[in-house]
Amino acid sequence: MARKKLKIRKTKSGKSWRQWFSWGSRSQKRSSRTEQKEKLGRRIKIAALSIFLPLLPAAIVAGFFYMEKHVDAQQQAEPPTGPLVFVRGQTETIVPGTNYKLNKETAKTIAEELASKAWLYDIQVQTKREKVLVYAQYRLPTAFIKDAKGKSLYIGLPAKNDPLGGNENAVFVSDYTVDTPPLIEVAGFSDKDTPIVGKAWHAPDVAAALTLLTKLTDYGKTICPHKPLVNEIASIDITNFNGRKKMLDSHITLILRDGTPVFWGAAYGQASRQLEAPEEEKLNKLYTFYQERKYTLMGQPKFIDLRMPLMGIPRPQ
Repeated sequence: MARKKLKIRKTKSGKSWRQWFSWGSRSQKRSSRTEQKEKLGRRIKIAALSIFLPLLPAAIVAGFFYMEKHVDAQQQAEPPTGPLVFVRGQTETIVPGTNYKLNKETAKTIAEELASKAWLYDIQVQTKREKVLVYAQYRLPTAFIKDAKGKSLYIGLPAKNDPLGGNENAVFVSDYTVDTPPLIEVAGFSDKDTPIVGKAWHAPDVAAALTLLTKLTDYGKTICPHKPLVNEIASIDITNFNGRKKMLDSHITLILRDGTPVFWGAAYGQASRQLEAPEEEKLNKLYTFYQERKYTLMGQPKFIDLRMPLMGIPRPQ
């Protein structure tokens, strides 16, 4: 029995039902569909950029904050280490054997430790990536004394900005020096009590000896910088300071390394009170004699006396 042929009814508009309910009409060109997809993609991108671009700065800040927190956490867990470095002018000196953790607490900790050091003041500490830098003012001694137990302590005159200064008779005392230890001893001071390291020492006789040493050094820098006279001085004897033993004897005496005494006389600036030669004349006498003897005071004279107010050079007695 033959099947009946199915007839497709058309609507009034002339289109069949397949055409009305078809998602993609065959008559629609493939290029048109591609163009619509591209338009849709561009719209999605524009919409995404309009949403995320205003949030980008905040995201960057949040990212850096997270990275910093992450780095800090790593440093706290296993911080890097580095040496301690003292800075003096343009020179950096590494302290041998030092190895500190390089974190935020290191600078404060080291500054507190160094505050107890008598040879430093005005201390500033900075922690860098590879080292710890110390910027400070240094107390540089010019002589030494020996306490009752025979221990050497280093002494000098405080600088103008030194907290231990402020008094013309003030002397600083240290148990350490960053430079070569001084070789000139100040002997015969009156204070029987051992001075306290790191404290200002009120010692007029010691301050007078250090002042004289400074004047001798400065004068020598202009006369014979290549061979300083002070290198021949072993000690400065202030036993008779201000004539406390015998008024007519030399108040301050320089002792050379071969034992020869040089009678300087009254403290620097007090020569006129003792009717002695002016300080400038004393310096000139001493250095003239030093130059004439080929830059040495040792070897022949039994003593050198600078007190007589006579022009000329001091003669061996």
